[in-house]
Amino acid sequence: MSNKIMTCVILVCLILVGCSKITPSTPAMQPTTFSTPTPLEATATVPTPRPTMLPSATLTPPPPTHRPSLTPSPVPTNTLTPSVTPVSWGKTPLNAENISSMIQKGVWGLGVPQDSKFSGSTNLFIQGTPFGIYLYQANDLQLIRFLPEAGEYFLSPAGDLLFTRLPDESIQVIDLPSGEEKYVFSPIAVLSPMMKDDVYAQLPADRPAREKQYFDQVSTMRALAISTDGNLVAIGFGDASIGLWDLQSGKLVNQLINDIVQDVSGLVFSPNGAKLLSTGNNSGIAVWQVDDGGLLWRLPHIGHIVGQPFSMDGSLVAVEITQETSSWVAVRDARFGDELAPQVVGKVASQAISPDNTRLVTTWYGAVKLWSLPNLILQKKIETGLNWPQASFSTDGDYLLINAGEQAYRMSDLNLDESYQAAIPPSTPEVNTEAFLQVGHLSGIIGFRYPQPDQAFTWGILSNHEAWVWDLSKNVKTVYDFGSSFYYWSEPDLSFTGDRLAACTDDGLEVIILADGQIRNLGACRPRAPAVVRFSVDGETIFRTNGVLIDALNSDTGELLYNLRWHTMVVEDIAITPDGAYLVSSAQRMGKCEVIWWRVDEPRMIWQWTVIVFPGNRLSTAAVQQDDHVLYTVLGGLRSWRLGDGIQDHLDTNDIVSLALSPQNHLLATGDSNGVIHIWSLENWQELANLSGHKQLINGLAFSQDNTSLLSISTDGTIRLWGLP
Repeated sequence: MSNKIMTCVILVCLILVGCSKITPSTPAMQPTTFSTPTPLEATATVPTPRPTMLPSATLTPPPPTHRPSLTPSPVPTNTLTPSVTPVSWGKTPLNAENISSMIQKGVWGLGVPQDSKFSGSTNLFIQGTPFGIYLYQANDLQLIRFLPEAGEYFLSPAGDLLFTRLPDESIQVIDLPSGEEKYVFSPIAVLSPMMKDDVYAQLPADRPAREKQYFDQVSTMRALAISTDGNLVAIGFGDASIGLWDLQSGKLVNQLINDIVQDVSGLVFSPNGAKLLSTGNNSGIAVWQVDDGGLLWRLPHIGHIVGQPFSMDGSLVAVEITQETSSWVAVRDARFGDELAPQVVGKVASQAISPDNTRLVTTWYGAVKLWSLPNLILQKKIETGLNWPQASFSTDGDYLLINAGEQAYRMSDLNLDESYQAAIPPSTPEVNTEAFLQVGHLSGIIGFRYPQPDQAFTWGILSNHEAWVWDLSKNVKTVYDFGSSFYYWSEPDLSFTGDRLAACTDDGLEVIILADGQIRNLGACRPRAPAVVRFSVDGETIFRTNGVLIDALNSDTGELLYNLRWHTMVVEDIAITPDGAYLVSSAQRMGKCEVIWWRVDEPRMIWQWTVIVFPGNRLSTAAVQQDDHVLYTVLGGLRSWRLGDGIQDHLDTNDIVSLALSPQNHLLATGDSNGVIHIWSLENWQELANLSGHKQLINGLAFSQDNTSLLSISTDGTIRLWGLP
């Protein structure tokens, strides 16, 4: 099959999943294969590894455990389509004029699922992703609307309105369940004098980016509340301001700003709508008059507010005060903030004031305490037997309610009344992660394999014992169950040919044959140590960490072939170079990282280095440049070492987490933790371009064999195909 025919297979798959049209013919990449001169030995004497034979186990494969293939629905046409028509690069050189036209050609997936909410009143499921917000029918996951680039969001208490922040800092109000836009609130964020000074301290070319950074910060929605009558919405922002909008007209009613009220984190309207209480991350509380926007009073220290702190008429407010190691509940005059009668009662989980302003109820653990007002004398303590109950009063004041009526006590005698009809909370369906895979969302993405020009696989984690594999050429996703939890630090590894999954689990080193779902157990993984496994390129060997050793196992039988012995610290990471000839391993303690470059076909150590890295920096990728015999690794940034003398000749400590070498070895692609791809010339280390589009860490890159395109995969749940010069 010619490259053009092979390319058509992938292009058809892109069309099926709703990707943007791809203009040029783009063959996929095969792992680069080349012969390397015999590498130099390290100056230290390396003992010849002696294979330690394990007895071969007789394996009886269990029944297939894989689940039915999931066929995704097409990506909505209005979701991730580029606004610019892709261009065919050919041999066009990069320059300042045409660099902006290097855009993505295609996208798989709808983004990784993040925070989600269920609106019981409208039977809608709201799913946030790095690319925007999706509104689905909860029962069948039918897409109602996609809100591209929408950031944080809030759902109204009634579940009928959705408030989302857009990239231009405005607030979009969506009517549910129709999914139609109801209002767009104009931005009200303003920069503080400090922020303005910092912006103008930058060079003119850098000011717009810094200004946008600050506006993103100060326009972030931090809190939202809707008045009891449903006429007003209050939204608190990161610039310490609060906006009040009329929900009938969509107009801005007032903006509450005061220099001493900082960093709003919570909002509560009084039941009569006359007052608004705000809490802040600086441990402050403030009460505002809604009609004129005036600040009534401010309290600098506050523990927390749970539920409704106001009395029914809005004249009183109950707050928990925290100073040093002491906590107490104080009932204050809501107009002036005067403390009526403080009484130390300890921490509380909820509090409420009776409709006649004569009782205060507080809860902590399973206990409910009833206090008299205004003198806060303890009248009754009730042990509910419930775990962290919430207390309130019925509207008529005749009952003390626990968890909205799960238990009801008559105020006349405070005896339990089991005949009280408790409100039935709306049911909340469980999130079906497999269903989100089916419609196109990806979660727990790990990496991809590119074994043939007409084949591409990506895989990831679905749960603590399940992994998924997506055959992109056939557009088929399948979930595989290992049957037991993944072991300490362990993630599944897909073989380079895409036919097997391996992982250390609580039951041992398990290998799943993807064709039939059969599981082979190759023996126990080593206890109390990182459990990293990697397939060799030919698939015949599985490398497994084993304390300071690396075990090389027969991938079919689990027989120990040999150990790689030279580390002095516990091995944490392993990377196999795409040509299959080399392995790089790392071990670190207290920022000191031991890196070893191994030849695996002989096997022996080539070089050993000790480098300083920040804690948490992990070895993730390695590749060898053919002509200059240079090893490139990702470890606390991009590092390269020469094969001839082992000297490090390049270091880029930016947040680089992945890399790929072009087949001709003259281009290097690196991906960073912010989702940006950098294209470098290896002749002079000049950055030719950077590609923006992914929203999260780039954990895989591959060049096409003809060097005209680049494939990238990200933890945001998408895979993108880019045009290259």
